[in-house]
Amino acid sequence: MKLFSPASRRRFIGTAFTGGVSLLSSAWSSAKEGASASVLSRVSPESEGLAGRHVIDFIDAMRAAGHELHGLMILRNGNVIAEGWADPYGPKINHSMYSLSKSFTSTAIGIAVGEGLFEITDKVVSFFSDDAPDEISENLAVMEIRHLLMMSAGMAKSASSSVFNSENWVRAFLREPVLQQPGTTFDYNTAATYMLSAIIQKVTGEKVIDFLSPRLFEKIGIVGPTWDECPLGINKGGFGLNINTEGLARFGQLYLQKGQWNGEQVVAEAWINEATRKQIQQEEDDNVNPDWQQGYGYQFWRCRHKAFRGDGAFGQFTIVIPEKQVVVVMSSESASMQGELDLVWEHLLPHFQDRALDTASGDGLSERLSEMAVPFLKGENTSERAAAVSGRAIHFPSNPLKLDTLTLEFIGDEARVSGESAAKGNWEVVSGFRKWHKGAMPVAISNSWLVSLGKTDQKGFSQVAVSGSWKEEDTYEMVWLYFETPHHDLVRIQFDDEEVKLELFDSLSLRKGK
Repeated sequence: MKLFSPASRRRFIGTAFTGGVSLLSSAWSSAKEGASASVLSRVSPESEGLAGRHVIDFIDAMRAAGHELHGLMILRNGNVIAEGWADPYGPKINHSMYSLSKSFTSTAIGIAVGEGLFEITDKVVSFFSDDAPDEISENLAVMEIRHLLMMSAGMAKSASSSVFNSENWVRAFLREPVLQQPGTTFDYNTAATYMLSAIIQKVTGEKVIDFLSPRLFEKIGIVGPTWDECPLGINKGGFGLNINTEGLARFGQLYLQKGQWNGEQVVAEAWINEATRKQIQQEEDDNVNPDWQQGYGYQFWRCRHKAFRGDGAFGQFTIVIPEKQVVVVMSSESASMQGELDLVWEHLLPHFQDRALDTASGDGLSERLSEMAVPFLKGENTSERAAAVSGRAIHFPSNPLKLDTLTLEFIGDEARVSGESAAKGNWEVVSGFRKWHKGAMPVAISNSWLVSLGKTDQKGFSQVAVSGSWKEEDTYEMVWLYFETPHHDLVRIQFDDEEVKLELFDSLSLRKGK
């Protein structure tokens, strides 16, 4: 057989991947203790003034709006009142955070300032004499650490792309034109956050993740985070952090508690206040994203309702609502982050009471939440065509997956999928019918320096969960779900009598509905 057409990227309009979440009910405890470094208390939402039905309403609204929720934790007064994960996501699995990483980098800067390592008024170029240009412009000369923190470095919006396409990100940043006086204009710049990471490493000799490990992660009980690195071996700072849901919850709770944890001031209260208050105003915008118009702090966004948040692309959130003593954490894939925030404000925020509620109002919560799940593909478990094509190697011309051959061996209602590639290496996964099988393979998503690939080895393989079904008698579909990221690919293989057609649909397009 030969490939009929190269793998193609298409746009998707519809609801086949409208997401849900399977929330795991906890054995509710009546403990009212504050958060500890080892265990967060699990209590019923009613004991903290929230009727369980409002959590159900929130989950249902998320799914109805097309937001695929991967992980959720809601805390009040330091206690977990709801939590859950959509299979194959889970509580111990790290999830790529995209720009929510920035809030952790900001925290590292705050700790370093508290230790007297530098001041936020120090000039950026002073740390990098070896990489500075021969002629330093007036605007670059006055750029300070605080300008990086508040996204006012004065560079063009395209600066980050130029920096990240180079081998030496520090040198590339310092050579970008500084078009405006730093500190005067908000210009969202992920490369600026990277420079904060580079400053930490330059001053301490430690990567940001290693600097934070004894000072933050270990003290508040965050376990097993990882952080991607640039070609120079510096943590990417503005993105690339991979952390589990509870790690985000503990981080948000630390900020809610003004930097205190178990009686210790882990981060200075003054820094918490400065990082989360409005340092600069975004440009006026007539779009429908009001939570992006409330001001920006030091790598934290202000929200409506006197809240603040760290957030990352496609729906990674740590939302802190001080007036309600609430933290809401979500990992997800969504085409509308404002839409997700709107649902928090509509279905959760108004319903927190200042007293415990009758626990009977939560009857059925655990059962209802346990029924939620990311839907499997619609289709059949087998086809008359399966036996005829099973085990035959499909030979490929040039294709985006860089595959030489692909073989599908159908056994019962599952498929053993094997890929051979001189460019990427050989791999094998199992595609389950209405179940997920985990494995590892090269990620198929293209053109995204943002995506954290969840690498398992130096070949660039990603952790993946696979499920599939027969869409038609001659068409087999699979989801390749990269469960350490928000993303997946939909793979469609059509078996004609003499030819095979393979199509690839990336979830970044699917989720946006384009």
